[in-house]
Amino acid sequence: MKKIFTLIFSALFAFGAQAQIVVTDQNGNVVPEGGTVTFYAEETDWGGGFVTVDCDPLPPYIKNAGTASGTLKVKVTRTANSQLTWCGITNSCLPMSSTTETRSCTLAPGTREGLQLHASFTSGTYATYSAVVECTLGSSKQTFNVQFIYSEDAGIHSAQADNNLVKLNGRDLHYNLTGATDGRRVAAERIQGSGSFSLDRLPRGIYVYEVVSNGHRAARGKVLVK
Repeated sequence: MKKIFTLIFSALFAFGAQAQIVVTDQNGNVVPEGGTVTFYAEETDWGGGFVTVDCDPLPPYIKNAGTASGTLKVKVTRTANSQLTWCGITNSCLPMSSTTETRSCTLAPGTREGLQLHASFTSGTYATYSAVVECTLGSSKQTFNVQFIYSEDAGIHSAQADNNLVKLNGRDLHYNLTGATDGRRVAAERIQGSGSFSLDRLPRGIYVYEVVSNGHRAARGKVLVK
């Protein structure tokens, strides 16, 4: 009788609620253990000689496909010389200053988080950046690779948004932003040395930031506010 009781107890324990990792790429395909997700950079000419190089910032997505909440821990190890900015898992959007960084958050059943690794390419300097991503959620673990490829074949694309809101025609930038965005400056701050600038006041969306020093643009880029 004691032996039967032990077997039944073990079965009930094994079928208890647990978290489960499922990783999907930008096309919705499941990424297997040890798999690689590849992004190809695109150049966008905004006119006036200003060119940006971007990759899709949101995927891969890390989903809790189990039946219990858990703490998702994600460790990213970038290869040497890979310039990456990490915006996912937490609300911090910062360049990776260390080779390896770890972030964590609570992930409820059926919810997912975008990894949001950005490749910080310099226009005209072709390179491939890569990183190894290790995910842990309860007893579920998965490791996969991400790589960002910027080559001469990327070409130059005109600046465009959904519904052809912005188009580049020769040296003229044509736009029709009715109902999409007002293009206003929404925040400004005088900065010096090092520090941080809170975006809590901004509603969710994509914003362009610009750093100006002595009347000249020192840096420019895009950020996603969740």
